[in-house]
Amino acid sequence: MISHVDEIDAEEKHPKSKRIPIDKVHSIKNRNYNVVLYINESLRAKNMSQYGYKRETDILTKKIFKNGFKFNYHIANAASTAPSLEVILSGCKSRSFEPQTRSQPLFWNYFSENYKTAYISSHYIEESYFDFFMSSSIKFQSSALSPNASSGRSDFETLLESEKFFTNVRESNDRFAIVFNSIANHYPYLQDPDYIKYTPYSTSLKNVDESINAYDNTIKITDAVFDQFVKQLKSFGFLDNTIIIYTSDHGQAFNEKGTFTHGSHVWQEILHVPLLVHLPQGITQNLATSKYNNFIKNQSSITSHEDLLPTIFDLFDCKIPEYLNGKSLFSQIPDRDIYSSTISNRYSVISTKDKSKRIIQNQNNDQNTTDDYKLGIDFDEYQVEVKHN
Repeated sequence: MISHVDEIDAEEKHPKSKRIPIDKVHSIKNRNYNVVLYINESLRAKNMSQYGYKRETDILTKKIFKNGFKFNYHIANAASTAPSLEVILSGCKSRSFEPQTRSQPLFWNYFSENYKTAYISSHYIEESYFDFFMSSSIKFQSSALSPNASSGRSDFETLLESEKFFTNVRESNDRFAIVFNSIANHYPYLQDPDYIKYTPYSTSLKNVDESINAYDNTIKITDAVFDQFVKQLKSFGFLDNTIIIYTSDHGQAFNEKGTFTHGSHVWQEILHVPLLVHLPQGITQNLATSKYNNFIKNQSSITSHEDLLPTIFDLFDCKIPEYLNGKSLFSQIPDRDIYSSTISNRYSVISTKDKSKRIIQNQNNDQNTTDDYKLGIDFDEYQVEVKHN
């Protein structure tokens, strides 16, 4: 386990975490901007006011991104944390499809030569589950001390670690590339007395409305934590030169189709997650017109976590590796299939060409079930027609 570790040599401590060396042409050298990948846990877009929710669960986050960019139909490529983070950080398909994902370079590898890199998380990091993080390209790591993987530590405690990192960066006058990984929205929806707005609430999953109240209260926590994180950036003088990419590993289900939480299904409520982007003025003012227009257009396109790393390469004017599966959000995205997987080898294929979605259960099973249903650009796809092969 790694916890509260500064300037570690992870290759020495975890020698089995070998990754393919990056080609120098893919080493990000542009030092004009910092970048933050802010990854929430179990935060679905449906329960955020920015995505049409009736409650102001994310009022502070909404204010922060008032002049930012909101991608309306962003898809997680996995229904649970570990494989989803693999996709976000490697830009490759989840290991459910491509086992070699664990050998591909990660986000930090591309920045490590010229940037201070960090992974700061509220999660309990256990090598058997998150061993793909163990890399010497991460110069600062901090994770939860608790052995409870579901609850980890308070996100407010984790903010103390990001403050420590920012202090170190300011003293060294370096640029940084950081992943901040929160946990507040994970079941069992631990409540904070300061952020209980929706009652009655329950974490037992026996009452849908009360479970949603508990979940929405945790989004108020997530909202406050992100607001404090951005205030840290501002107080250290970093905000005006920092790219922020805000998303979630996956969403959460509340019995819409007979299931709770996440992991075993690939329904909309589990896959549709927020994607919000803050770009410094220096970037938006100097973007080529074609790139800017593509970026605006893609806010209404179906995008996925596979697109995040290519977008980061594009932002830093660096050649995009050919082995990445996604497309830069600054490019014209062609019609394609987007794959999302579960922990039980069930997966979905979303086709952006015919606006349809197929859900396939265990291809090697003689009793396969394929659920075909219309995706619809508004993501209103709750009517499911089940076909038995």
